[in-house]
Amino acid sequence: MEARFGREVASVVEVAIRSTVSVCRDAKETPNADSEEPKFVHIQEIEKSLVAQIQKVFSEMWSELSEENEALRAKVEQLEDVLRRKAGKLEQELEARVGQLGRDMELLEKELKTISEGSSKTLEGSTDLQQEDGPTTSVNT
Repeated sequence: MEARFGREVASVVEVAIRSTVSVCRDAKETPNADSEEPKFVHIQEIEKSLVAQIQKVFSEMWSELSEENEALRAKVEQLEDVLRRKAGKLEQELEARVGQLGRDMELLEKELKTISEGSSKTLEGSTDLQQEDGPTTSVNT
């Protein structure tokens, strides 16, 4: 866009300069005291035309940039909405997983407690058996 603006302004300025050179050349070729005023008026017209054309190019570029800016704003808003929805969904999924992990932890703790209680009962039973049989003695011959 910037390059296009530069090219268009350069083109307009080039035409204005050529026109000004042409007016000056024509005035030089026909020297006349009365020709100074028309030459000056003609150069002022070229100047006004140049300013108007540059303003036109600027306005066109400004309009295009404004439209592009609005389109980009709309796209950003759309992407923000998508992002908010996805973030909400991920948050819900995360909460569900954390809840499931909490429940899984409770089950594991219960299983661990059950295993732990079962192990201690087994150890108690084995100690009781040893006491019933009495001490084991070894006989050396």
